[in-house]
Amino acid sequence: MQHKQKPKHSQSNPSNKWLKIVIIVLALGLIFLLIRSYFSAQVQPQTTKRSEISVSQKIEPASNATNSTRSSETNSSSSFSSEHSAVNNYAVDLKQLLRQNQAVVFEAPTIDAPNWIEIQTRENSLKDIFLSVAFVHNPKVATWEVTIRSIPPKQIRVFSSNSSDSQVRTVKVATEVTLGKQINQFSDNTPENTYASKMGGDKFYLFYNNHGSVSLVTPNYAGNVATKEDLSIMSEYQQTH
Repeated sequence: MQHKQKPKHSQSNPSNKWLKIVIIVLALGLIFLLIRSYFSAQVQPQTTKRSEISVSQKIEPASNATNSTRSSETNSSSSFSSEHSAVNNYAVDLKQLLRQNQAVVFEAPTIDAPNWIEIQTRENSLKDIFLSVAFVHNPKVATWEVTIRSIPPKQIRVFSSNSSDSQVRTVKVATEVTLGKQINQFSDNTPENTYASKMGGDKFYLFYNNHGSVSLVTPNYAGNVATKEDLSIMSEYQQTH
């Protein structure tokens, strides 16, 4: 009589089961570390770049504010930014400009308008400031009391004094010079005297130019412009001594 052989059931070894679990956990941990390292390497350059930009933005305004020969020149592609909005970034240092009671002279190669302008103080006092003008064909001068104050920075267009073709450029100014009472006139019955009598109350501006000195801008007294829109363009006088 034959007996049917019962199928044998395989018995799993508990130690092998736990070994598989440990291997799976280690594999998952290794994959996680690799993924984390990959994304860390991708993000790190952006973080460094933002940090560098932040530092440069903090340093640049301070450097501009302390440089006495900084330029107020600009071009058509530039614009006002919040970090340059302080008046001191563009205002001219009057104490340095008028040190030791020395007069400051500005000149421009013009015939139909004053070619020589001088700003000076009395007894080294910034409260008593005077401005004098002269024409190339008249040795005498006309003088006014003036007030000089800092204003919020603004852009103006000027005819460049060192350009033969009267090139127009844009500058930023924050120092305003206002002509007050006239205390000295040209000789009577001269075109210059009639001319100067209309200058009272006019506003001039001072700014640092690209040459490391100071420029003075005035209304375009010569009036030699092509269109009425150009009448607002001012004339530049550069500091000579």
